[in-house]
Amino acid sequence: RWIGALYDEYISNLKHRDTSIDLLMKLILIKISEFMNEDAPGNSFLSYYEVLQKLRKDIYNNPDKNWSVKDMARFCNISPSYLQTLYKQAYQTTCINDVINSKIQFSKVLLVKTNHTIKEIASQCGYHNYEFFMRQFKKYNHCTPSEYREKHTAPRVLRS
Repeated sequence: RWIGALYDEYISNLKHRDTSIDLLMKLILIKISEFMNEDAPGNSFLSYYEVLQKLRKDIYNNPDKNWSVKDMARFCNISPSYLQTLYKQAYQTTCINDVINSKIQFSKVLLVKTNHTIKEIASQCGYHNYEFFMRQFKKYNHCTPSEYREKHTAPRVLRS
């Protein structure tokens, strides 16, 4: 039942979808902890869930930042290898993949909502190498940033 509610929120386009998903995840973890001993081995990510949530929010709110696993681990006050293990458990992806995803998602917003050049957008998304941004964007979206902008920007109507 809880997983169904989580899935329903995930596929929705409601205004507070992300907040609802976070709250449902917390509720699921609380329910799990009621049935398990929190001190049991393998249950550690429950105690770190809140700091992982803060880290993930920071990653998505600051896609221009030059994130490293070492810095993220310092933020969580744990070792880099332990962070990677907990992060993967909590989100089914790696820290670095989330960093890349935050940059790509932000670049897509900028491509559609601004007239900035692709080079400017790459810089605003924390890429110091324009060509690397282009390759990574194409890898994740199967099109170039220019093609993405063209496909997702509404044609402008000329008024006389």
